[in-house]
Amino acid sequence: MEPEIMEQDPMDMEPAEPTVPDNGPVEQSAEVTAPAEAADEPVAPPAQDATARLATDFLALTEEFPQIVSPSQLPDSVLEVAAQQGIPLLDAYLRYRWQEEKKVAAASAKRQQAAAQSAGSLSRGAVQTPPEQDAFLRAFRSAL
Repeated sequence: MEPEIMEQDPMDMEPAEPTVPDNGPVEQSAEVTAPAEAADEPVAPPAQDATARLATDFLALTEEFPQIVSPSQLPDSVLEVAAQQGIPLLDAYLRYRWQEEKKVAAASAKRQQAAAQSAGSLSRGAVQTPPEQDAFLRAFRSAL
């Protein structure tokens, strides 16, 4: 004998309540309450934070490139990119150098391509002439 299975109409069934484990009262973390505590402390303006970060980044840059001793030696675009994109100064400087090297390589390749397509020099330069021609030209010039 098989057990009798009762079929119920899905429309007659009541929706089951979702079961969520109860872990007790939820405690607020320090991060949530931090804004209230931070309101009492003076906050540094973002410009000072960026300046301090760039100063620290400059020290890291001078460790890798000792020939750079002053921020004025850096191109303005390096400082602007580092500040705007929030990337380290060393990274911005390496990106700048990579772009400049790519420009130089492209210009060199263009010069080499132009030289390969060139017809060569159009002046005669120091071309040796046959001795008979030299003798003729000397005689001709002396006759004038």
